[in-house]
Amino acid sequence: GGNVFKFMMEIVHLTFPEAVEKLAKRAGVTLPEKELSKAEKQALARRERFLQINEVVAKYYQKVLLETKSGAKYHTYLNQRGMSDDVIAKFTLGACQPGWDGLYRFLLQRQVAPMEMEQLGLILPRKEGNGYYDRFRERVMFPIRNERGQVVAFGGRIIDNNISNQKYMNSPDTPLFNKGRLLYGLDVAKSSIREKDQAIIVEGYMDVIACHQYGVTNVVAPLGTAFTPEQAKLLMRNTYQICVSFDGDTAGSKATWRSLDILAELGAQVKVITLPDGSDPDEFLKKNGSEAFQAEISKSQELIVYKIGRLMENTNTDEIAGKMQIVKAMLGDIMKMNSPVARESAVNIISQKLQLTENAIYSELKNYNRSSNFEEREKNVSPNAKPPKMKNDT
Repeated sequence: GGNVFKFMMEIVHLTFPEAVEKLAKRAGVTLPEKELSKAEKQALARRERFLQINEVVAKYYQKVLLETKSGAKYHTYLNQRGMSDDVIAKFTLGACQPGWDGLYRFLLQRQVAPMEMEQLGLILPRKEGNGYYDRFRERVMFPIRNERGQVVAFGGRIIDNNISNQKYMNSPDTPLFNKGRLLYGLDVAKSSIREKDQAIIVEGYMDVIACHQYGVTNVVAPLGTAFTPEQAKLLMRNTYQICVSFDGDTAGSKATWRSLDILAELGAQVKVITLPDGSDPDEFLKKNGSEAFQAEISKSQELIVYKIGRLMENTNTDEIAGKMQIVKAMLGDIMKMNSPVARESAVNIISQKLQLTENAIYSELKNYNRSSNFEEREKNVSPNAKPPKMKNDT
């Protein structure tokens, strides 16, 4: 059923606007566009110019990696990390060579102004105030693309810890890039995400690329920052079924918790992949392979089960106080569930885990709801408001 647009959306895994644009080009039809003001045309022209510059830079970095002596050690490093030349090409990986201004001089020869390079976060002014130097020197380079596949920024990773204490470095915010509004790898993952109706969120570049190396292609990562609602909404254009797999260390656990809350509040069906020994996907795949990783995905826990499990690890549930502590910690999550079925299931799970009756948990929910409503009413009352006069007041 449906029409040609629906067909393209289902078969080629496109959004409706993408399907319309693709079919219009094929049929030679010019889509109507809003008449732009002079300022809007200038802004659009500048954006196109910046995108072209970034594409040139990505190719330059890749040429350094693959075709120069200074890039050979970075190529070797990637191969030793298990990355084939095919996956290096797929993600346009590259290198910024040693030295202070290789990219700067390269772009000058191509009539790119220093101001443009600085606005794109590619160079930094020298402290002495005379000239510029390359921001990412001596790093493996990861072009960061938006969901349309356009290079909007770069990430760099050192391979020698003596060079810098900062292992990873991303472009700063630019006219093209805001790290809280993009997901690394979404451009190459979105087709697979739509096909599988599932996305996997991992922690970084290396995890994404390792997953692709082992045939797991529905994978994305945030860009060195806490997961944001904007990133969640971007991902949820493609699926509502989302698994989260972050490192098992303390930071990874906190990141997982925040991501779960953001995704769940927006209506996603969230599960957590907990890999053995706190390993990350990159480590786990190299050691165990893709079949074992898929098995871990199939064992992923629903949000409510994961949270209860984490809370029970550090709480004595043999004591009444411990049970009360866990129930109180979970009440907010249950109240955010819009579906009665989801709420009943959550209460049932907590009941079984803590050996409490469902009625007891529902009573706590009623008290929590009553308290929350009271606090909300109190917030809306001005602290300077006078109490209403009663009939007998004079």
